Amino acid sequence: MSFISDSPSPPLPLWKRQRHERLLTAAIEILSRQPAEDLSMDQLARAAGVGKATLYRYFEGREALLRACLEKVVADLGQRIEQIEESSLPPLTRFQEIVDCMTRVFSQHFLPLRMLMRSQNELEESWRQSVHQARMTLVSVLQRNFERGHQSGDYRAVDSELLAHLVMGMIRSGVTHVSSRELEGLVAGITDYAACGFAVCSPRQARLSGQRNSSAMASPEVEKDENVKG
Repeated sequence: MSFISDSPSPPLPLWKRQRHERLLTAAIEILSRQPAEDLSMDQLARAAGVGKATLYRYFEGREALLRACLEKVVADLGQRIEQIEESSLPPLTRFQEIVDCMTRVFSQHFLPLRMLMRSQNELEESWRQSVHQARMTLVSVLQRNFERGHQSGDYRAVDSELLAHLVMGMIRSGVTHVSSRELEGLVAGITDYAACGFAVCSPRQARLSGQRNSSAMASPEVEKDENVKG
């Protein structure tokens, strides 16, 4: 699954990859606190503890740096989602895990992603295409989940593309209104509300059913204890 580009660059020596990673980590951390348009190469060089000349050996300019930041965030998210997709979990469980993964990554990196996308007026067409490709790849992950769930009988027939866009919208909107401490509730809310429209048995219903089954299994033992006491 390719989230940004199907033609990777030639591999760098290990020490260069490690330095490249440190520079990107420093840039993304800065972007979490300020708009992308305010990030300067001087600021990043100081934060990373390198000379400006060194910085330009890794990135041709600020635009190349911003694009690399976006690629890193999306690639990291892609790797996590691929692991979920390759698992043998039931479709609804995979859906919950994918929503959880997207929500936490969007929450951690939402500001840099949002600011990078807002800066499209200064970016070339290839950048805009990369942003669009990244979003559509995430949408396609959700679509596949809905389609696989329908084939297995776990989901009702739905417009998978429309529903995927709606779920993406809920995630992106939700992370702007809740704190990092409230993400678990946000994930539960999104999966519950979405699943009401497509799942044969929603997560909430499954939890209630599990509680009822547990109570039913416990009842004979309770009655037995009471009979012994009597």
